[in-house]
Parts: sequence; C-alpha cells; structure tokens
Amino acid sequence: MVERLPLLSQAYDWLDQHRSFLLRVVAPVGVLAVAFALGTAPNAIYLVGFAGIAGLVALLRYPMLGYVALIVGSLAVPFALGTGSESTLNPGLLVAVMLLGLWVMRMIHRRRFVLVRSRTMAPLLAFVLIAVLAFINGQMPWFMLPPAPIRAQIGALFVFVLSAGVFLVVANEVREQKWLERLTWLFLIVGGLLVLIEFLPPLRQLQLPIPQSVYAGSLFWMWLVTMAFSQAMFNRKLRPLWRGVLFGLLFITLFMSVIQRRDWLSGWMPSLVSMVVILLLGSPRLGVLASLAGAVIVVARFANISETLMGSDNSYSLMTRLAAWSILGEVIKINPVLGLGPANYYWYTPAFNILGYSLNFNSHNNYVDIAAQLGLLGLACFLWLAWRIGRLGWDLRLQAPEGFPRAYVYGMMGGLAGTMVAAFLGDWVLPFVYNVGLAGFRVSVMGWLFLGGLVALEQMLKNAQPAATDNRSGI
Repeated sequence: MVERLPLLSQAYDWLDQHRSFLLRVVAPVGVLAVAFALGTAPNAIYLVGFAGIAGLVALLRYPMLGYVALIVGSLAVPFALGTGSESTLNPGLLVAVMLLGLWVMRMIHRRRFVLVRSRTMAPLLAFVLIAVLAFINGQMPWFMLPPAPIRAQIGALFVFVLSAGVFLVVANEVREQKWLERLTWLFLIVGGLLVLIEFLPPLRQLQLPIPQSVYAGSLFWMWLVTMAFSQAMFNRKLRPLWRGVLFGLLFITLFMSVIQRRDWLSGWMPSLVSMVVILLLGSPRLGVLASLAGAVIVVARFANISETLMGSDNSYSLMTRLAAWSILGEVIKINPVLGLGPANYYWYTPAFNILGYSLNFNSHNNYVDIAAQLGLLGLACFLWLAWRIGRLGWDLRLQAPEGFPRAYVYGMMGGLAGTMVAAFLGDWVLPFVYNVGLAGFRVSVMGWLFLGGLVALEQMLKNAQPAATDNRSGI
C-alpha cells in the first residue's frame, strides 16, 4: 500500500471526470493537430503536445487502443519529433510513455501498486533498478575523458526503463484473450503490408513514407516470421484460407530475408532458429527431421554456405567485432558490477587502440553492450529475465488450450530463442543510442510487447481455473 500522491491523483480525477467532453472536443482537435504537424510542421512540438493530451484522454476511455497505436505508430508512422540531437522521438516511444504513465497514474489513484503474480516480475524489476543505479553510478569520473552528454545518458536509460515498462504494462493490463489475438493479427497485417510494399516493384516505386529503420531491424523480420509460422502451423482452429495467407506471407518474408539478403546474417538466422524451436515444441518429430535436413544441407554445401557467411563485409565485420569485444572487456573490468553507466562507454573507447585507430565505437553485441553499460549485474538480470520467460513458456505449452493460445506460446518460445540469437549478432533488443538510436525502438518494442503478452496469457489461464484465487499481489 502506498500513500496517495495528491498532484497525480487529482490530475487523474480531473481527466476521468471530464473525459466525455474531452473526447468530443479535445480528441478531434488533437487529430487535426497531428495531421497538421505531420504535413506542414515537423517540429511543431506544441501541436504534438496538444495531440498527446488528446491521446491520453482517449486512452482513459479506451485503454486497449493504446496497444493498437503502439503497433501502428511504431511500424507505419514515419513522423518523429526532433530532440536537438541525432536521435528523434518516434510515435512508438511516445505511445509507450503514455501507456506506462497512465498505468502508474491509475495505481496511484487507487492508492495501491499491484503486479500480477508471475516469475518474470522479479528479474524485470531488478533489471530496471540496476539500470537506474548504473545511471547514478555513471556520473563518476571513470576516465580522463568526458562521459556521454547527460541527454544521451538519459536517452539510454529511457530505452532500458521503457522497454521493461511495455512488458510490465502488457502483462498487467491485457486481461482478455481477444485483445491478445487482435494485437497479434494487427501486427501480422501491418507487417505483411510493409513486406508487400517492399516486395512488389509497383508498390516500391510509389516510395511511400515508411520508416526505413523498420526494414533495417532484423527483429521485425524475425517476429513476423515467428508469428506467421506459429499461427499457420499450430492454430488448428484457424480457417484454411487464413492459414494459407499466413504461409504465403511466410514464404515472401523468408524469400526476402534468406534469398535476397542472404549476406545479412542477423536478418535471417534468428528467424530460422525461431522456426526450428517452434517445430520442436509443436511437432517434435517434424522438428527433429527439419533439424537433420538442415544439418545435411549445411554439410553438403558447406563451402558455398561458408562463402556466403563470410562474403560481402561479414569477415571484416567479424574481425572488428572481436577486436571491439576484447577492448570492451578491459573497459568492463573498470567497474564490472554496475558498468560505466548508460551510453558512457562509447565516449571512453578512444582511450584504447582498435586495429591501429583511436576512435569511438560500440559493441555490436547486446550482451557486451549491457555489461558495459549496466555491468555484470545488469547482464545477469537480463539473462535471468530471459530464463524466467523461457521457463514460463515451457510450462504454458502444456496448459494452453488448442488454437490461438497454444500457437501463441510456441511462437513466444521461438521468438525468445530468435531474440537471444539476434542480440548476440548485434541486432538491438535494447537499442544503443550511438548505433541504431531511439529509432530502433520501433522494432525492438514488438518483442517486449508480445513477450509481455505471454505473462498476460498466464494470468488468463490462471483466472480460467475453477479454483483460481486472487492472482494479483500488492507491493
């Protein structure tokens, strides 16, 4: 139980009492403001702020629309708000802030913080706490060189906290299976349209204003493959027509990522790993056969595959990454417990020589990146969270009923495996501000959203049990 915080509670009361008027007047004007800002004033911060208030009011009345806006805004809305630096605030970030902020306001208003009972909550909260402590610790003068600008440090901390926050809000707020289904199909529809726009020359020639950072993120391709494959293969309640559509989307997506962009290792390997895990869970015999067939192909065509993997600039990339990891190992030793703070290590790398040069560089590996920013303690919490999510999915695979729920569990297990592979290959589960930047949140947030949905599904299954007791605990 926590004491009421008057200012936030009164603000929530006022918004709730006046939401009918605000929905009729402020929300429509907010939509017009967004349209104007998108079309004529890309830096119209006041108009965007006004539209944000309208969005908050709308979410008070229809909270689930926030998750719809999160998916559509992240993947398909090119607008971004300038920050005065190279990073911009995209719609996905802004909507995530609103979702998290409203959830916190609701708990304050009720004078009680409540979280679902799930094994994932402890490592998630521990990870956020370590990120905050690392930020405070990062203000220490670790080198003679200056640390990252405070704005970059806050932005990096923002990525850690907001990613975990999306997971937390979905786990606690999505309570109906129909909404989990709607969000899944929405992602597949929006993602499928983006793939078709890129795949079909007539649509590609239209040069539609699609955020290019979405196409550049391997996790977009991995989650699209994962969701389409798991539902098409194991949602046996899905009509044959729609299963065929999903298989068609899967074929196009794999063709683009595996055939057309075969030198982009992190673009297709996480997807293949995800598919193998899904098959092993849903149809072990088929999974084993597929794994054996893949091994035979690798052995038979080892030379060609090796040439593909090491072709283009992959061999140079591997060499530079190994050199970077070796140097960052020395950096991490300076403060192995809490790291050097969010974003800071990038500014300290010129103190070390890499392949004869003294320059700023980043890790291109999420595990090394987390260890450098949040220390081994932060990395341990991240791996702990992944382990707990995996254990949860392993248990739910037998509990989830046939149809969408079971296919969703298989998909999350495959998606988790693919995510861990992508993190090693340098595609950002937690975007680094001096690499992909805040734009990477457009894609990375999908994993946090849908994995949070796995916890939400766990609660739905608990509540469906006749002897279920109250599954929410107060903090």
